[in-house]
Amino acid sequence: MHDLAPFSLPVTKTVARYLRINHLVLPLKTHLDNGNVAFMSAVTLSYLKEAEQEALADCMERHNLSVDMKKADVLRSYSEKGRLDGDAIKRILSGAMAHKPTQTPTVNSSSVLTSRNFIQFHKWVLSLSPILGISNV
Repeated sequence: MHDLAPFSLPVTKTVARYLRINHLVLPLKTHLDNGNVAFMSAVTLSYLKEAEQEALADCMERHNLSVDMKKADVLRSYSEKGRLDGDAIKRILSGAMAHKPTQTPTVNSSSVLTSRNFIQFHKWVLSLSPILGISNV
């Protein structure tokens, strides 16, 4: 027997992806074969229900639209939420419906009030307290 350990993780992922492609309906497999749909996009599309895949292939052919990875991700997301229908497919493929991922706000270091800055700020407020008529600062 040969030792396949160095190849097992990448080979396993690749084989699993090829097996996922088997879940595509024939028109989408044809788009994949013709280069109209990239391999990884096709893998993502393979998670859509069969009826959704048929509607997708029909929309692509009827309106001469294509699928990239971002659109495939949005299609899958809508499918998982049960919100993917013909109208949603057309809006997603045409770019009229952009997926906006939830972003967590970022804090840059200039907006953070450090302890040194706080002490300076507090001293400044204390210096203004007689002018502002504040007694308990």
